[in-house]
Amino acid sequence: MRLATIETWAGPRAALLGGDSFIDIHATDPNLPASLRQILAGGPEMLKAVHGLANRPNAVKQLASQAKYHALIVDPQKIICVGLNYKDHAAESGSPIPKDPVLFSKYATALIGHGETIVLPKVSQEVDYEAELVIVIGKKGRHLAKANAL
Repeated sequence: MRLATIETWAGPRAALLGGDSFIDIHATDPNLPASLRQILAGGPEMLKAVHGLANRPNAVKQLASQAKYHALIVDPQKIICVGLNYKDHAAESGSPIPKDPVLFSKYATALIGHGETIVLPKVSQEVDYEAELVIVIGKKGRHLAKANAL
């Protein structure tokens, strides 16, 4: 199952890819949330309901080739980043390898969708590229045993 957040007449909406089209999840079934974050928070039962939309003859569709993408999660509760998290990056910046993780936050306005233009502030001259890993944590947990972590 491939999910995205795309632009619709009602603003950003969670969508399910089905063939060459995206299915607007909330427009097809108003009982399902419009936000991908809310869908993921709904767990396996919610995802099963979303998956079932692929076979609906009345699905509200938009051609994937014409879709404008938003960030997958447009309304994150928090974004936590780790800086200087690999040896080469620390060396490149002339910084020592930190003993403890360097954590910082980003705001939701820093997120963009696939194909969107990166807007640089006036004080910047170029974009620095790096690979990013995003982990969406959908279940709460604390003091979990390793065997129960997944």
